[in-house]
Amino acid sequence: MSRLRETSGSGGGSGSRFAAEIFHNLRQNTYLVSIFLIIVFGVLTLAPQMQYWFNQRQQIADAQAKVAAMQDANNILKSSKNRWLDPVYVRSQARDRLFYVLPGEVSYLVVGADTENASDATGTLGEKLAKERKTNQISHSIAQTKNNWVSNLVESVVVAGLDTPSK
Repeated sequence: MSRLRETSGSGGGSGSRFAAEIFHNLRQNTYLVSIFLIIVFGVLTLAPQMQYWFNQRQQIADAQAKVAAMQDANNILKSSKNRWLDPVYVRSQARDRLFYVLPGEVSYLVVGADTENASDATGTLGEKLAKERKTNQISHSIAQTKNNWVSNLVESVVVAGLDTPSK
């Protein structure tokens, strides 16, 4: 505004220069505004496509991670399968899991050995278990359980299926 006052009082030559300067500034502003509008239009046009592209890349990365995990699991299963083809491994698993023995061998099953201290040197494990039960005799026979675990399992499943939960 101060330039407008200065130029209006000085004469005609400076007024046309002022008008040219205003026109030049206005022309630069329209260029800047049009460039800004083109950029905004481009962003609004490309943003959904870019979002779609990023979502696809994320889905691809997730799928590749799942494939890698499945390949690892497949490799583990293959190695397990190959182990089961070895007769020595099958024999050791039958001994460990099912307590099988070869003909002529005698199998001993120690009950409660997992809870005992292995560094205890006071006596044998059988003596220690006998002392805990407060008896001097160690049983030489295998005792049967009082409950049938199969009927207990079936009863548990039936009760779980028919019982209504309380809130």
